[in-house]
Amino acid sequence: MFYGGGRDAAQRKLLEEQLRQYQKTKAVGQVTGGIAHGFNNRLTGIGGSLDLLQTRTAQGRPNEA
Repeated sequence: MFYGGGRDAAQRKLLEEQLRQYQKTKAVGQVTGGIAHGFNNRLTGIGGSLDLLQTRTAQGRPNEA
């Protein structure tokens, strides 16, 4: 009886540790996803500005860029 109870406690401890690891991994994924999203937004703005600069320069109007 004692052996079975000890085994269940060990298994429970293992499962709790796995859950904590999963939660940490999920949190890191959410943070990195947010950073990537913000970075992508900034790159989109930069790309649009570069396209406008290139178009105005090709039209011979670099001062309007």
